[in-house]
Amino acid sequence: MTEQEWLSCDDWRPMLALVDGRTTPKQRTLYLAAGLRQLWPLLYADGSRYGVELGERVAFGMATEQELGHIRNVHNVTTFDYDSHRRMSDRHFEQLLELGVYVEKHDPGQIVQSYDVNAELLNQVVSVVFIAEKVPYVDLSYFDNDLLHFFSQLTDWPGGWLVREVFGNPFRVTPFDQNWRTETVQALTHGIIAKRAFDRLPILADAVEEAGCDDDDLLSHLRSSDQHVLGCWALDRVLDER
Repeated sequence: MTEQEWLSCDDWRPMLALVDGRTTPKQRTLYLAAGLRQLWPLLYADGSRYGVELGERVAFGMATEQELGHIRNVHNVTTFDYDSHRRMSDRHFEQLLELGVYVEKHDPGQIVQSYDVNAELLNQVVSVVFIAEKVPYVDLSYFDNDLLHFFSQLTDWPGGWLVREVFGNPFRVTPFDQNWRTETVQALTHGIIAKRAFDRLPILADAVEEAGCDDDDLLSHLRSSDQHVLGCWALDRVLDER
């Protein structure tokens, strides 16, 4: 793959293959979390959304021991809150009905309302919930075949834009000068992460530039109107103090 192909590609498969072995567990966790956030309506169970949010906090080293203890309890619980031998809670049933997992049958002769099941969508929901609840504990030393298979089964899994947003451009990796990481820059960066305040990224770009940064790719990305996520490569470059 050439640099131009990378910049225009919308297929995450060859892109992830290209960066395999050159990314960090933090980046991979935030890529997974960002992808799941694009499928947020499918995360009907509270534990699944909590898993994504906690996974993000774990990636940034912001999770408390109490939070980790709570997610361990969720980790061993059935991930899909439906069992054919018991009644589903009304709250979850209504959510799944709204998602289209269950479709009302319209039979004039029926006495009790019955439903058809969209098996394909049901499988997607089960998979998404299962992975989401495990985000803080999935071994992301690399993207294994099971996880890649999970991505491929989801018709709405984000394409190339998210790979570029999180992993940047592997053909152009420039170091971030420690002198550019001023107190103002650090405060802005932590505030953006804590509040998911991506509208402040252009302000961060101005602060970094005032500190002496002349990296056009980084500054342009921070100022772009494209969709940003917590794993934004430019934000991570500014934050990373290694």
